[in-house]
Amino acid sequence: MTRIFGRILAAIGALLGCVVLAAAVAVGPSTADTSSPPASDPASTSTAPASSTIEAPPAKTTTITSTESTSESPPLSTTGTIEVTTRLTGTTDEVPGAGVSVMDAKGGQHEFTTPLTTELPAGQVSVTAVAAPRGYHFVGHTYATGVVNAGSVTAFAFAVAKDLTPPAAQGAVKVVVRDRATGAPLPGTTVQIIRCDGRVPIEAQITGPDGSFTRLFDAPTTFCVMEVGPPAGYELTGTVYQVDLTPGDTVVVTIYNDPIHYTKHRDPQGRIPIRSIPTGRTA
Repeated sequence: MTRIFGRILAAIGALLGCVVLAAAVAVGPSTADTSSPPASDPASTSTAPASSTIEAPPAKTTTITSTESTSESPPLSTTGTIEVTTRLTGTTDEVPGAGVSVMDAKGGQHEFTTPLTTELPAGQVSVTAVAAPRGYHFVGHTYATGVVNAGSVTAFAFAVAKDLTPPAAQGAVKVVVRDRATGAPLPGTTVQIIRCDGRVPIEAQITGPDGSFTRLFDAPTTFCVMEVGPPAGYELTGTVYQVDLTPGDTVVVTIYNDPIHYTKHRDPQGRIPIRSIPTGRTA
């Protein structure tokens, strides 16, 4: 019974499939819509208004012409003035005739007699009182430094007092520094005057443009001279020279400096050949 019922259901299903297939063939493919879109209404078409152009007026140009000054500024001064005086201690009375040594900012050495007014390059300057006026002696400092400002005056003053006893006779020492190879003078060399016992410094001097300086001392006296600062490009000698100074005398000390890397030339022809060597025997 069950088998018969299953066959009936299968037959009904096959019949329904045939009906559906037949219906699909009868309908056919669908037709696409080819209609054009509706034309637009001319009345509804709006036109954008034409744009109006507004031109700005041209900008006003202002021309500024610089006018150069035709007046020239005066050149800047590079020198100043120094004044050196010697005054009686405790007063404003000037005592002329003192010897002073001045070193300017460029290393130049100058010898003057007070009262002094002179122009020097702007910068550091040193003044040393080296010789008191006749019949006077210095009181207080005998060395001063200062700055010379361009276009201004720098003043130095040294105090002196009258000697209670007649001035002692004096002698002079002149120190000359030369190049050993050429004999040319060597300015800018620092030489120290010292006491021979213990080498206590008395003062220092620097050679001038001619490679020398001169210093007065009360005589008789004894002191030593030695170089402590050779000029650039030269070796320090290290030699100490003793000076025995008598009244009215001038002692000249000449120092020779060897240039750095200087080679001494020897003369073989001036040699004396050794023909025999002494043995020290007497028999």
